[in-house]
Amino acid sequence: MKKLFIFLATVICFINAQAEILLVENFDYTIGSNLTDNGWTAHSGVATQSIDVITGLGFAGYAGSGIGGAANLDNNGEDVHRTFNAQTSGTVYAAFIIQTQSTNSAGYFIHFGQNPIGSTFYSRIWINSTGDGIGLGQGTNPPTNYIDISTNTPVLIVTKYDYLSRISSLYAFDVFPDSEPDTADATYTNSSSYSTGSIALRQYNASQKVTVDGIRVATSWSEAVLATGGNMPPIISNIVQEPADNITSTTAVSVSADVTDTGRSIASVSLKWGTTSLIYPNSINMTFSSEN
Repeated sequence: MKKLFIFLATVICFINAQAEILLVENFDYTIGSNLTDNGWTAHSGVATQSIDVITGLGFAGYAGSGIGGAANLDNNGEDVHRTFNAQTSGTVYAAFIIQTQSTNSAGYFIHFGQNPIGSTFYSRIWINSTGDGIGLGQGTNPPTNYIDISTNTPVLIVTKYDYLSRISSLYAFDVFPDSEPDTADATYTNSSSYSTGSIALRQYNASQKVTVDGIRVATSWSEAVLATGGNMPPIISNIVQEPADNITSTTAVSVSADVTDTGRSIASVSLKWGTTSLIYPNSINMTFSSEN
């Protein structure tokens, strides 16, 4: 166990342990229901050919395998997204399973966005017209080259966005990887650094045939590409704030917490804070006061 303690002047706090799980989506919903009935928000083509839940996918070794259903992207209609705590530094990973069909349509079907989502999309992942190639497009421009994948077969996809370098990376696997490869299958450098706070699913053509399942978004490879039976996120408990109320912008506030993670050391813990409920634009590293 590691106990952490730090002083700061603020009003509202949120503690998170690194590496951080930002979003887990296993589509564990009623088959045939719409994503917008299950926590997803439409941002384009609202209520037109809504994305529904179909039978889920499996990928041996991956923690997001075989749980619940999957998202069915098969028409030109509604686009949806889910938000998470916005990241303005470091690296964001998203891992997920896809399955394509050989009769398909070229276009991008998943991407990162901001929170709120707005219209700044990046790390756009494309499928080719025959469903056997995947790639990174820049803006609305298709990839120069596609990575070969098999149709009608679950494939594990990982995308990575590095805030400092502005590089988007893409990896495709037909077997579960032991670790992050030294070289990505595809990369491109974005024109700007973007705050990352959402992931979106896109429909663009009636011939599109892409199934998506087991989405995990995190700030490290090990948490996004989690192995079956792998470690769960750290447990944060016994959060104590003093004083508990009547705080102003000049009040010195102390915050302590117990952070535990069985079988794995914790590299760092940050405290995110702000003056508006559920909005934490500021971050400060916490320090260890004891360790067991």
